[in-house]
Amino acid sequence: MTITDMAGRTVTLNAPVERIILTESSKTAELAAIAGDGFAEKIVGWDNDIKRYAGDEYAVFVAEYPQLADIPDVG
Repeated sequence: MTITDMAGRTVTLNAPVERIILTESSKTAELAAIAGDGFAEKIVGWDNDIKRYAGDEYAVFVAEYPQLADIPDVG
């Protein structure tokens, strides 16, 4: 998998992604859309934005993926 960031830099991953630290938890819906089933098990840390600013989105995700409630806040 090759990923290009907003600055135009590319990174090629030679193995499947097994763990993710999501530094913008408000992008959980986008991650779910591109990663598909099992995305929640890959998140091992995230910031607190989805809880503070996303309204009901956090509750909806936790209802569907209860393990999200236990993800540590990494700031």
